Amino acid sequence: ERSGKRALAERKLQQTAVKLSLYYRDAQGAPLIPGPEMIPAFPPLEAIDADQVEYDSLLALERRPEIYALELVRRQLDIDHSEAMNDCLPNVDLMMAAAKDVGYRTDPKNDKGPFQLDAMLYVDVPIERRKAQGKIQSVSGKISQLTAKRKLTEEKIVAEIEYAYAGLIGAYKQAKQAEQAVGYAEDLARRERRNFEEGLSDLLKVTLREQYAVESAEKAVDAKLLYFKEQADYRAALAEDQLPASQGE
Repeated sequence: ERSGKRALAERKLQQTAVKLSLYYRDAQGAPLIPGPEMIPAFPPLEAIDADQVEYDSLLALERRPEIYALELVRRQLDIDHSEAMNDCLPNVDLMMAAAKDVGYRTDPKNDKGPFQLDAMLYVDVPIERRKAQGKIQSVSGKISQLTAKRKLTEEKIVAEIEYAYAGLIGAYKQAKQAEQAVGYAEDLARRERRNFEEGLSDLLKVTLREQYAVESAEKAVDAKLLYFKEQADYRAALAEDQLPASQGE
């Protein structure tokens, strides 16, 4: 049975390595299938303080692309609103003109005249402003809708953070308990082997203790896998692993 489980685990490992090679490549860009010797050890389990969740929620509201997209829409609506307000205002134009005859006198009376400066102010008041006022009302309505949508989006993001935290903290406790169970099971297996060597136990008991230790180790691996999946979900909710912005932006 143990040999069968080992063969099954090796097959799954090889298949997973092939899938990983689609994203893991060498310097020439060719797919690279990692071998068992390249498998990294599990990183340490990290607990998250409940007080940090509130700070992480605020951080997520700054990072999440949904909020940034809504902010861009709001900026455009603010521009449209300002443009509509400007269309309701009167147009004021100032014009100035200067005139002066130059050159030599053609008459003893100096009929060229004095220097003249004329200033004219034109005020154009739009009589029909319904179009601009209608646009103001339309844009104002869109801004109100966008404000409500942003509030709902922020509430959803905070809920995602809290949901992901609940899953992460639960998986963390489960993984720590599984680690302790492995230690207890291995200790019992060692004691049973020692008793067998001293003639105080039999082979069946030793086999059962070792089998229990193996099962505990398998459960610990599954618990750690669940923990790191929950951790990935938490980091995704925080938008923590964003791609770096290009230099052209």
